[in-house]
Amino acid sequence: MSSRTLTGLLLIIGPILLILGYIVLGVNLSGLDWGDTQGTVDQFGANSGLVKILLLIATLGMIMGAAGWVGLNQTMAGGPGAHYAIVGLLFYAIGTAVAIGETSLLIGTAEAASAGQQAVAEALYDASQALGAGGIATFMLGLTVIGVGVFVQKNLHQILAALLVIVGIIGTAGALVDYSSELMVVPYFGSV
Repeated sequence: MSSRTLTGLLLIIGPILLILGYIVLGVNLSGLDWGDTQGTVDQFGANSGLVKILLLIATLGMIMGAAGWVGLNQTMAGGPGAHYAIVGLLFYAIGTAVAIGETSLLIGTAEAASAGQQAVAEALYDASQALGAGGIATFMLGLTVIGVGVFVQKNLHQILAALLVIVGIIGTAGALVDYSSELMVVPYFGSV
């Protein structure tokens, strides 16, 4: 398998796994409202095993997507957009690492809630949301800068580059303003 093929597969499969993990989670936990701490903790506790599996699948997708962006970055080496891609990848990688911390805290929330430790579960959930807002804002900022690099270098279609920039800006602003908003689904799907 060529590195170009591997990069393409990682950029396709990774985000699909990420979104699929959260979609299946939302479907199986009916009425899940990320802004309702008590309700989310209760649902996570009642479905602890499912929550842990789906969040691990989403995390795997997140890591695969980051690896795909590394591959794209390598194809841009030496070009006019390479420096943008490197800086964007740095933000993207940092945001991914922080978002993995959020996922870890959410798994801890499910574990604590299933053990009847409500106060611990709520504290972990609140910490996950604070960490997640910063991580996703950084992740989306990285996507924006990568999009600028792709636009400058023209190694992908200009419409794709513009979409990366737009989705990244919306995602960064959304995560900073109201991370638990249902409107965050727009940049999430846009980043796929």
